[in-house]
Amino acid sequence: MLLLFLKAFDKYKDVREFSCGLNDIESALDFLSKLTTKGETLIDACIIEDDSRLDLPVNAFDGELFKGPLKQLESQWQQLLKKPIADTPVDKEAVKGYIQRSIVLNRTQINYVTALLDQLEEKIRTTQAGKLCSATKEMLITLYNAQINKHQNYLAKQESYYQRKCAKLHQLNQV
Repeated sequence: MLLLFLKAFDKYKDVREFSCGLNDIESALDFLSKLTTKGETLIDACIIEDDSRLDLPVNAFDGELFKGPLKQLESQWQQLLKKPIADTPVDKEAVKGYIQRSIVLNRTQINYVTALLDQLEEKIRTTQAGKLCSATKEMLITLYNAQINKHQNYLAKQESYYQRKCAKLHQLNQV
């Protein structure tokens, strides 16, 4: 069961808040769509199920029902999932070329971020040695450290990607 919460202007332009429990998302969407056909103007709507909250785009509700089209889409993707994927030969040289270009780009990003981190570290040293008031120094150093932390996390991801790409290229060269 899911909970539907909504806020709307009724046909008299009074704001109303409402919540109810429904069995499935299609029923919740149809309920909201039917409200709009009765002169209600949705302001806000969300669905809560377990620990998840889904905010709904209220302008999507125009009186058309959702259940039928959603069931049709579900049927179509279930049919597609039943079909086996045809085995198509992979052009290993093209894949190697792609990975090599990706490695070069990745290495460029790593070099750039490393240089940026060096510059930020230098800014910290310059700020510490500068003749600014202590509050300004502290604020700047805090900002620089936040940027350093953000870029160090990005650098770690890029280095991990780089290692995986190199390993994949090595694996492809072994075959």
